[in-house]
Amino acid sequence: MVEEQQRKLRERNSNFYSKTILCENFFTTANRVNCLVPTDGGRKLVIGTDNGIYLAERWPKDKSAKPRRILDATAVTQIDTLEEYQLVLVLANKTLSSYPMEALEVNECQNPLARRPKKIQGHANFFKVGIGLGRHLVCSVKTSALSTTIKVFEPMENLARGGRKPALGKMFRGGQEALKPFK
Repeated sequence: MVEEQQRKLRERNSNFYSKTILCENFFTTANRVNCLVPTDGGRKLVIGTDNGIYLAERWPKDKSAKPRRILDATAVTQIDTLEEYQLVLVLANKTLSSYPMEALEVNECQNPLARRPKKIQGHANFFKVGIGLGRHLVCSVKTSALSTTIKVFEPMENLARGGRKPALGKMFRGGQEALKPFK
């Protein structure tokens, strides 16, 4: 009995790495994949390419399904998600931007403002999302020949709770800022 359970456990653990082909010959050298991040509990994959951001099902029902282009962005080098705050962070053309998570939904009657990025920082080389001091933080690095600048941002707390800004505030600020400088 115990030996059989141990054998089953070894079999399950030995298949830790199994290769699954999502699509073949879809991405070419003209539209190279630069980054990929799982979202929606690992059920979907957000793919950053030279010519845009694509969404693919990790286990598509239809095996002939291809990734769908969902956002226009050129030279995407890095993507990350903050699902708790409903944010997608994208580094494209050395500009760090944020999108609401609803921008990943393929929906015809979607709010067009959801597809517009909010610029966080320009001339960024890379960014990293993590937890520090018990808070979610986004660190963005900007380098030049003489110096390196690291900026730290924190997601707005009302995004996690689903809070809303008054309509008048939205009108003057042009919407809700996704990240604020961490102090």
